[in-house]
Amino acid sequence: MTDPTPTTSLAPADFTVTQVSTQPQQQHERMYFKLTSTPSRDALTRIEQFTNNFDPEFNISADFVQNLKTLLDSDDTIMEGFLYAPTDPDVCRQVIGTGGCYFHQTTTKQDIAMIWHDRTPHRPVFRFWGQKYNIIRAMNIIKHRIDMKS
Repeated sequence: MTDPTPTTSLAPADFTVTQVSTQPQQQHERMYFKLTSTPSRDALTRIEQFTNNFDPEFNISADFVQNLKTLLDSDDTIMEGFLYAPTDPDVCRQVIGTGGCYFHQTTTKQDIAMIWHDRTPHRPVFRFWGQKYNIIRAMNIIKHRIDMKS
């Protein structure tokens, strides 16, 4: 009697597996990194204007404000950069995180002064302040998050 189980003589190396995506590739909006050197005290003044002098409605901790003022109340220069914010409010909220948690996390881990969502210009932007290479890293992280959530 013969065994009814089929057998094959093909080796696994004879097969090629390719992954075909059925979803169209998304084109992400091009982001520009423009960095401007500015005196630290001027940066602090701009941040105070954006935050309405650290209004409690923005839930910025007193420790963070004190550290920021200590850092920026100097004769040093600091870089300011920006990324265009997503136009979709839902994507924007996901990029920022609940209570600004992703901005706070990126600010802390990349050792920059601050990230702020500036809604005042015709096209809203995310503003960054800090040392040049730290800002570039932070901007790349936020840009990646924008691309991931878009």
